[in-house]
Amino acid sequence: MRYLAFGLGRLFTDHRLWPFAVGPLIRAAGLYAVAFVVGLLVVAPLVSTLLAGWGVAQGWGLLIGGLAFGLIWVLASGMIFVTLCFFFSSLLWDRLSEETERSLGHTPARCPLSRGRQRLDLVARIVVGFTMGLFGTLFGWAFAGALAVAVAGTMALLDTTSSALSRRGLTLGPQFRRVCRLPGALGFATGVGLLSLVPFLNLLLLPAFVIGGTRMVLDGERGESL
Repeated sequence: MRYLAFGLGRLFTDHRLWPFAVGPLIRAAGLYAVAFVVGLLVVAPLVSTLLAGWGVAQGWGLLIGGLAFGLIWVLASGMIFVTLCFFFSSLLWDRLSEETERSLGHTPARCPLSRGRQRLDLVARIVVGFTMGLFGTLFGWAFAGALAVAVAGTMALLDTTSSALSRRGLTLGPQFRRVCRLPGALGFATGVGLLSLVPFLNLLLLPAFVIGGTRMVLDGERGESL
């Protein structure tokens, strides 16, 4: 939890990091809004078509479909949000992660991946993220919600460290092996996993998660612990 607390404290006290947090926040919110609109446009007509076979008018069918999708979205919004961030985290938060390293007196690593490896890594993230997100959405209620926290925490741990570790030349597989050995990884994943499932709060705190994750990577590289 100490790296989560560090990220929260640093976000609210280090004003130099704010310019690098606002833009990605807006883009992340945009992705979330687009996912909602696309889902609504797909689900509502589908439900309306199914209900039409029961003699329900199209207008009522669209209304019922929209309400049904809204309910599903409320229940699954946290997991959907974590999944979307998992796909694009290294693209959204790289500048904030870099500036976090600079603010800690460290020159950001420069070992960029080739375009081919970046594309393959993005495909791998989409496949893994979709699979874990679907699993968490369908079965997250198990064990009093502990499964949802575990899935969200794992994905969030990879989300928030992906920028720092991508700069060090690590794709998803090596990143996972490295991040699991970082000091404080379990507590960080638990705390971030819990907060990631809270609608709106997860969006507002995303920069703090990235700051904390970057510090954790840096400490692991130095052989230190916060």
